[in-house]
Amino acid sequence: MIGWLKKLITGRGIGPSRNRAWSRERQIEQTVESCMDAWRVAEKRGEALAQLDRFRSMAEGGDGGVLREGHEVSVRKMHYRKWKDGDFVDLVGRLEEEIESARAREAAAAALEDGSDDVDE
Repeated sequence: MIGWLKKLITGRGIGPSRNRAWSRERQIEQTVESCMDAWRVAEKRGEALAQLDRFRSMAEGGDGGVLREGHEVSVRKMHYRKWKDGDFVDLVGRLEEEIESARAREAAAAALEDGSDDVDE
C-alpha cells in the first residue's frame, strides 16, 4: 500500500514521459541545429561532415551505413525510419546552406582580423 504512494510522490518506478510528436519540419530544424552545434567545435567538424555525407546517402535512397561498428542496424532504420528521401533532400539542402553561411562568417571574421592586425602595426 505504501509502495504505490512512494512511487507517486518520488516519481521512481514511473516510466519516461512520452515524447512529443514533432512535425517533420521541426525534426529537420532540430537535426540541422544539432549538426551545426557540432560544426562550431573545430575538433568535431569532421563528424559533422560525415553526418552530412550520411544524410546525402539517405537522400538518394541509401540507409546511411551501420549505426555503430559491430551493429547490423542502419542509421536510417534506427533513427529515421519514417523519413522519405525527399525529407533528406530538404535536410541536406538546409545543412549545406548553414555550413556555407558559417564558412562565410568565419572567412569574414578572419579577413577583419587580418585587416585589424595591419592597422595595429
